[in-house]
Amino acid sequence: VTGYVYYSSGEQRTKPVGDSITQKILKEIKMTYTCWDDSGTKIEIEAADAGTAAQSFVDAGCWDVFDDTVWVDVTVREEDATNEEIVTIAIDPDEPECDEHEHDWTSPHDIVGGLKENPGVWGHGGGVVITEVCSHCGCQRSTDTWAQRPDTGEQGLTSVSYSIADVADPDDHLFMSIGIAGVLAEIGDQDLDEWLIEAQAEAIAAGIWVSVDGMRDAINQQIQWLLSDDSNPLVRVAEDERELLALIAAEPQDVTEAEAATARRIAGEQGLTSVSYSDVADPR
Repeated sequence: VTGYVYYSSGEQRTKPVGDSITQKILKEIKMTYTCWDDSGTKIEIEAADAGTAAQSFVDAGCWDVFDDTVWVDVTVREEDATNEEIVTIAIDPDEPECDEHEHDWTSPHDIVGGLKENPGVWGHGGGVVITEVCSHCGCQRSTDTWAQRPDTGEQGLTSVSYSIADVADPDDHLFMSIGIAGVLAEIGDQDLDEWLIEAQAEAIAAGIWVSVDGMRDAINQQIQWLLSDDSNPLVRVAEDERELLALIAAEPQDVTEAEAATARRIAGEQGLTSVSYSDVADPR
């Protein structure tokens, strides 16, 4: 394509028209296309090209709800033309709703696995499968760059799928079966944040979403109650064996001294404070 550039001197020089200018001109020129799929329903669409017409045809349709990407073959024929063109359009599933305004897709290694330097990426044929999770709601997104179309067997396509986790209440998830004592026993000397991330990864592997912040708040509330309850002698450090036996047998939490020590450590790290301590009765 050749255009002309006019200068103030009146001189005219020819200049090749670049792709950007050509595309701009073509976009302004719309043709009428007849589009249909295997249902046989034909629709006339004005568009700049066959691909845009096919995409508009798909956008205007009502499609079944599906879990993975599907592909639709659209037959496109330009007005007054006899030849037809097949354009394939991919339809990705809608993103599930998020607890927040929008998803925050992340790839924490403890959850998605893979190599630490490239978490969530797994080889598949001539491509990869990329796994991400939303940090807000736990929804999982998988992108396969070597997907296969089931009806034609064509490979090397890109597909997207989503998996929704069951959302768990942090209190129920942590304390329903083992209580704060069991949680403290599991944490032991481990860093709380590391333990929370591992606990979240285990939950997600089981199809359950529980937020790290929610679990941290629940544990902190339980520890705050534990360290400020006048009726609970477990906040004290045992000074001798008899006192330790009394602590182990104490109610209502049945927290061992080791677990109480874990609670005190976490309280210090989280900036919690103990309101009071109670005396232990002599068990003799």
